[in-house]
Amino acid sequence: MRRRSGQVAAGDPDAVQAVMRTWYGNHPDETRAATGMFGPAKPAPDDAPDLDRPAAYVGRTVYPSRTTT
Repeated sequence: MRRRSGQVAAGDPDAVQAVMRTWYGNHPDETRAATGMFGPAKPAPDDAPDLDRPAAYVGRTVYPSRTTT
């Protein structure tokens, strides 16, 4: 919602890195999906902010960054 309203959605960099270290690549799609809370990993665009990468990993759709003028 933040991104759609033009707000920055960056998250705390240390917290995002901690999530990436402990989750990313350590929990296969099948394990995450079995919980019912997460889906299979989705791709994150190359220019995605760090906060979007763990979101995509747990099955959330992330969109390319948009620049506003």
